[in-house]
This record gives sequence, C-alpha cells and structure tokens, in this order.
Amino acid sequence: MPSPATLTKVLVTGFGAFMSWEDNPSWEIVSRLPRTLPNNIEITIHPEAIRVAYHPVFDLVPQLYAEDDYDIVLHTGLAAGREYFAVEQSSSQSRLAEWGYQNSPDVDGEVFTVAEQEAAWADEPLSLETDLDLIRVVELWQNKTSHIAFPPLGDDAGTVTTGPWRSARAGGPVEVELRNDFDYSSALEDTATDDVRWSDDVGFYLCGFIYYTGLVERSKTEARDVVFMHVPYLDTEAQYATGVEVTIELINSLVESWRERQ
Repeated sequence: MPSPATLTKVLVTGFGAFMSWEDNPSWEIVSRLPRTLPNNIEITIHPEAIRVAYHPVFDLVPQLYAEDDYDIVLHTGLAAGREYFAVEQSSSQSRLAEWGYQNSPDVDGEVFTVAEQEAAWADEPLSLETDLDLIRVVELWQNKTSHIAFPPLGDDAGTVTTGPWRSARAGGPVEVELRNDFDYSSALEDTATDDVRWSDDVGFYLCGFIYYTGLVERSKTEARDVVFMHVPYLDTEAQYATGVEVTIELINSLVESWRERQ
C-alpha cells in the first residue's frame, strides 16, 4: 500500500456552458480546487472548461490521459435535476438504445452517430464500469462530509428542476452489475437523504460520453481508475464553496481507497 509519502496524482475536469446553463457548476467548482492536498496528493486541473461537444471530447480524452501518469481521473458534470452530489459506477455506448449520443445534439448541433460508435468501440463492451471501489469511496466520502453544512439550493423551477429535460436527454439508467450477489444499489443506507451518494445513472449525453471514452482509454494500459461525479445546479459563491469542500473530500476518499488496494 502506498504511504502518504508517495505522491498520488489526480486529474480533474469540468464541463462548460450548455443549453441555458452559462456557468456550469462543475467547472465553477473544479476551477476553484487547490493544486495540492495534505497526504501528498497532487491535483492537475484541465486548464479550461471542456466543451460540451462529442467530437472535441473524443479527441481530447486520449491527449489528456497521455499528459502524465495520473493515478486517478475524476471527470465532473452537471445533473440539473438533482439536489445532491453523486459518483457514477458505469457508462455505456448508446448505439443499441432508442435515445443517446446518436440523437442528442451537443452545443455544436452535432451527434455521435451509431456508425461512429461502431467504428470507435466495436471491440469494446457495451458497458464499462470503474475499477475504483465506489462503495468504499462513498462510505469514506459520507464520513468526511458529515460536518459540511449544505446551503439551500435555488427553488426556481425554470433553472433548477428540470426533470422532463433530464429524462429525455440523459437516457435510461445503466443496468447495475451484480458481483457475487452484491447489490450495489442497496449497499448504502439512507440514499434518499444523503447529500453525497453512489449512483449508476450517468446518462447518454456528454457526461456519459466522456466517462465511457475515459474508461475505454484507461483500459488500454492499466486499471480503470476513472470516475465521474455529477454535481447539482449551484449558482452562488457559497454554493460553489460547498462544492469545492465536497469535491476535495471526494478526492481524499478516492485516494484513500485507491491506496488501500495498492
């Protein structure tokens, strides 16, 4: 097990504007993160918000992963219909789904067609999941964030509560994989009231796309120590500050869990 004396490198990204959200809270949080944490953790932040567009993301991910020997990669994005933070277990191709990357236009009005998915991922599993132990991570994360006072989220239904959009744009949930009869979805208690949670519903828009692309890329060389965090809609400095605290504790939890299994 690597000791805190061993440097652990974490790459973190956030998305930029899309639809009516000019200030994407994922980037507002990520851009405010410190570059180092105690216990010898180094955070590398992609220097700009990632464009919410399929082809730029598809081209960017391999370049990002090749920049350094990152131990963990954390991608983040907005789930506007949620009022909690969540790490996502898996992501999928959408070429066999009724709705997905092939018919959900990005900010450039482009899609990632079924033919493009087949060309890029024909030899890959339809669904991939992280090799990080997210059950352990969330257990640590919930403990580390128990002291945080979460500010109330906005109540403007036009900007915060977007259930119809989310159900249409994000696509259906990814099937949960059972390992040794262990049900991930019931592993954590009180998930309905937790402010930080496990999830397996990354969706079929750019959040799911960057996650699946990252899982595929990481599979080429080593363990899939990649994870995606969905953040709720936040738009004040107090909320961003809370988001930074929550994300720092997620990174601490990811590193602690990762070091435990080395």
